Amino acid sequence: MCEICNEEEESGIHAIFHCRLAKEIWASSDFSELLTTAPMTSCADCFGWILPRLNAETQGNFLAIAWALWTIRNSHIFDESPSLPSLVLSGFINYVADYKEYAERVFWGPSRESNICRDTWVRPQAGIIKINTDAAIFEDDEIGLGFVCRDENGRVVRVGSKRVKAR
Repeated sequence: MCEICNEEEESGIHAIFHCRLAKEIWASSDFSELLTTAPMTSCADCFGWILPRLNAETQGNFLAIAWALWTIRNSHIFDESPSLPSLVLSGFINYVADYKEYAERVFWGPSRESNICRDTWVRPQAGIIKINTDAAIFEDDEIGLGFVCRDENGRVVRVGSKRVKAR
């Protein structure tokens, strides 16, 4: 039995879409109308039907709500003092927005091209050791890892490398 509403047997589809709490949250979301026509036989059917109808940003918000609902469910079952649903939900929505902003800066930002690889080594401030790392994947299922530590004058302080079997 669902530990939140005590109205139906617990399942993934119930926790994310059918539970009274889930219905309240979805009803106040931008997805309420879309959910009225979505197949609700399983999470896979519902997600498979809804996600192609959304753009990338709204997909992130939809998945954040579903993720928050699952987290709320887990909190009710496993935590002695369950989290407030509104706080969990807003936290997940903010998390997606923060990640989107981060991804735009790191992966698609205007400075991306210039930061891929520097032509020359840039010395650190005095008293700081700079660590440069590298890794490689070999055809024989091995990985090579390496590092070089240099001081502010460019002197090598420590160096290391290792070849390990990939799992």
